[in-house]
Amino acid sequence: MERSDEQVSGELKALYDSYYSGPSDWRWLGAIAKAANIIRLCQGRAHGTVLDIGCGEGAVLLRLSDLGFGSELYGLEISGSGVKATLERKIPRLTACALFDGYHIPYEDGRFDLAILSHVVEHLEYPERLLREASRVARLVFVEIPLEDNALAKLGIIPYGTGHLVYYSRKTLRALLARSDLTILGQTTVNSTYRQYLHLYGRKGSVVFLAKQLALLVVPPLATRLMTFNCATLCAPANPGAPHLPE
Repeated sequence: MERSDEQVSGELKALYDSYYSGPSDWRWLGAIAKAANIIRLCQGRAHGTVLDIGCGEGAVLLRLSDLGFGSELYGLEISGSGVKATLERKIPRLTACALFDGYHIPYEDGRFDLAILSHVVEHLEYPERLLREASRVARLVFVEIPLEDNALAKLGIIPYGTGHLVYYSRKTLRALLARSDLTILGQTTVNSTYRQYLHLYGRKGSVVFLAKQLALLVVPPLATRLMTFNCATLCAPANPGAPHLPE
């Protein structure tokens, strides 16, 4: 497999290398929501072998294992502390979890039924590169991102997440997937969960959750232009079996 010169910058590598100190309540709440979106969009599709790219501390892998999703689970992470935390969880269905360089996936073509990039793409300097690699090794690719290209975020009312390099809308996400030669099979825009809002804001979290949930239900285009929601997308390679040329 040929390699390009694209790699994770030293600054980002240093940021994430010691980022994970072990399981956190916040990331577990996120994992519950992320796993639900994965299962919903992959219903009825093959998912025996699953690769979680940018698996962090392994929370999503653990949740998928607990729910019986996938017979063989694999993880890749640029953070040494993330790999260590994932392995220490002793996830029943986890076959392997390893370090990688952020863009070159060390598996052969078509190795997996499903590759997952959940809240990873917004952290990437070269997102097309990793998306193409994901579609090389997997027959389906699941991508979830926060839709942060909105009015309140631009005004600074809603802070951007740590390490987010690009702020996406549904339109710019679709353009990125098309440039990466991925065809969208299913897509859904969802709010974060009630428990996540309570964790972030305490008792007033219920008000924030209900207001955003109502806006997304009644006026979804306006809601996403104003506020941040999560967009989950299931894709397949546009030209399965075509050779992946170096970029």
